[in-house]
Amino acid sequence: WSYAEQLLTALSYTGIGGRRSSGLGRFTLETAACPKALADRLTGKGYTEYMTLSIALPDQQELEQACEDSRFNLVKRSGFVASVTYAEEHLKKRDFYGMAAGSTFRNLFKGNLYDVSFKGRHPVYRYGYPLFVGIR
Repeated sequence: WSYAEQLLTALSYTGIGGRRSSGLGRFTLETAACPKALADRLTGKGYTEYMTLSIALPDQQELEQACEDSRFNLVKRSGFVASVTYAEEHLKKRDFYGMAAGSTFRNLFKGNLYDVSFKGRHPVYRYGYPLFVGIR
């Protein structure tokens, strides 16, 4: 097993996303070969339009170019920090607004990792890197 597979298996026990204490977000990891047609779309070569498969947010320097001729919805992500070392009491993260999965762009961008911590002892990060798939 690769290290990534070990991490994903461990993550499957606790779950991903909000409402994990209610049992949501759990999954069973299964691996399979990536079909060539999908792999070709994920490389992004030869496409003029791309769709995000994940929430994404361009870095400040990329924002203007990324928004040019794009279609997207903004989605809000918030919630509490799940860390016993962050603060004595449960603290909320700063709100994060990103471009929803399914947004389309003509110009690719890298995105970034954003610190959404607020008054805690350590940073808390929100993933803003896009996963693009070519659509046209």
